[in-house]
Amino acid sequence: MFYRCSIVIPSPLRRCINAVCLTLCGIVLPLPAYAFPFPFYATVYEYLNEKTGHYVLLSDSNEIAGVDAGAAGAGWRRTGYIFEAYHDSSRADVCRFYASGPNSHFFTADAAECNTLRNSNSGWIFEKIDFTVGVPRNGSCEPGQSPIYRLYNNRWMFNDSNHRFTSDAVIRDQMLVKGWVDEGIAFCANYSALVPASSFLVETEKVQAKTVCENESVNLGPCVALYQLPEMPNVIQPFLPPWYVDQNPVYDFGTDQITGFLDLMRWSGNLHSSQLTANFETHSFVKTGYDTFGIYVNSYERGTFAYTSINPLYQFTTTPPLPGAQDLRVFPWHDERPHDVVVSFKLEVRTIRRANPESHAYGHPTLQFIDAKSHRHFYFTLQTYGTVAPGDSLTLDASTGRPIVSTVFRSNPAFGTRLSGDFIPCTATAVSGSCAVQLQPTSSSALTAQISRA
Repeated sequence: MFYRCSIVIPSPLRRCINAVCLTLCGIVLPLPAYAFPFPFYATVYEYLNEKTGHYVLLSDSNEIAGVDAGAAGAGWRRTGYIFEAYHDSSRADVCRFYASGPNSHFFTADAAECNTLRNSNSGWIFEKIDFTVGVPRNGSCEPGQSPIYRLYNNRWMFNDSNHRFTSDAVIRDQMLVKGWVDEGIAFCANYSALVPASSFLVETEKVQAKTVCENESVNLGPCVALYQLPEMPNVIQPFLPPWYVDQNPVYDFGTDQITGFLDLMRWSGNLHSSQLTANFETHSFVKTGYDTFGIYVNSYERGTFAYTSINPLYQFTTTPPLPGAQDLRVFPWHDERPHDVVVSFKLEVRTIRRANPESHAYGHPTLQFIDAKSHRHFYFTLQTYGTVAPGDSLTLDASTGRPIVSTVFRSNPAFGTRLSGDFIPCTATAVSGSCAVQLQPTSSSALTAQISRA
């Protein structure tokens, strides 16, 4: 089995949740190569003023630095939404206006609308051409472009007019419920994204016992945790130094076929094992390479224990800071704003077997939450694949006694939002097994879930 994984917390990281354990997690929102600052493109950031409820778009680096530093007054913050516009004379100019009455900015790529406002006594003062954009044709953007919707708060009678420009159709629909008016597609952007305030990538060569990975005094950050399995002190490279061309005779390339790791990486990562023998299939092992892991669990090594597992995780600190020191704990819901925690990974189950009808194999991402005041814990899991039937559950962890709240990757999970992916049912005997979704590495099952504060 291989997987890539990540967690993204689109909320400010000044304060943070003590989410201790992330199983099967990685990173999201990869931006295109041209997202770097080339003069041809303009990255546009959306800001919200929490005091007035007004939105504004900023693309000028000096203005952005000033607003972030508080030069525009209190209450302004980034929403996380961005879109990429242009500095290209072949595109439509976006005129920016300001009105002191509602203390609001307005943007338009419609030349006629721009000229009307510039040549009237409407109270809207022309400031500048801010950037350029594509414009919709027959109400739609060209293929590959992101539509930017324009919404109006319809508060002209209170001298409080403001517009919001968003690429998110869900946000648009939410604003309509609040009474905003849909004014259609205003711009066509090169691309759009929701940029996380904080993201954590599980990428490591560290393979340790679970008690070590989850011990804050010796580990913070990513780690591959061994639960009820022998330690794996042997790290075996597929190719020999110094040129890394000759194959290592100790390395078993059959491990790549067991996990599917070679198909994904096109080369073999380091092999972590408790043994230095040729037949690794008789022992559990871990393959590591960048943000990808190949995992093989042989439950016969668990001895008298009921459960065993290998879990890539991310260990956050739960220790309060010393007086005057920075608080490095993670509190996603430290304020009254709505924030999301997104867990995303790719998974392929290549080999699965059952020793007998009572044995099962299954997997799921796990988040451990700790309340900062009561210090009580609970686990949040999303059932992802397995020989067990999918189902929601509320139970106690066999090793810690802490509550586990579990649901399934499906269109209507018991909590959270399934952004992509579905539960993968598997069948297996003692000699063979398969899962319902057998995908090529280029289209591996991508699963993404979102957890919001109620």
